[in-house]
Amino acid sequence: MNANDTPDQATTHNAEADSAAAKEAKARKSLDERIGEAEAELKRLKEAKRKKEEEERKRNDSELRALLANEKLNLTPAAIWRKALPDIKAALVRAAT
Repeated sequence: MNANDTPDQATTHNAEADSAAAKEAKARKSLDERIGEAEAELKRLKEAKRKKEEEERKRNDSELRALLANEKLNLTPAAIWRKALPDIKAALVRAAT
């Protein structure tokens, strides 16, 4: 700050100095620190993905159970389901394409 600076000019100089100091501090951050932060973020994202997939699986499981019950297919013995399962799988694959 110069003696001739107004208070607004002094504030601008201080803001510029703070900004420059922040840039220098960021530049000093080591690559190892940045890698550590990126790894922590990756871990957080993977956990969020795992939780989302688990929630989707549980929701789908619940919907399938309700569907089978509504259609009274849950009354069909497991032995019949086992025998029919290859055909059911093939039909599901065809329906998905």
